[in-house]
Amino acid sequence: MAVRSAWLVVAGATVMWGTAVLTGPARPATGDADKRAKALAVTLRPGYTPWVRPVFEPGKAAETRLFLAQSAAGATLFVGVLVATRRRSRS
Repeated sequence: MAVRSAWLVVAGATVMWGTAVLTGPARPATGDADKRAKALAVTLRPGYTPWVRPVFEPGKAAETRLFLAQSAAGATLFVGVLVATRRRSRS
């Protein structure tokens, strides 16, 4: 039954993702959020200087792959915790 529950969670997440993609705006606001935040900070406080610098700045394609890997890892962890909790509650 635990495997069935995991597949139901995966199916539900897929339906929610599909709904978000199909009903979302035609051109989603993507990219350069850091640059926009810095521009806003400079506008609000003209003497702004960043405290730290990024250690690693991936390119656009690599950034997308990293976000996909992060979401897959999070979904896997969520399903794993769900299955482990269900097994523990049954025993």
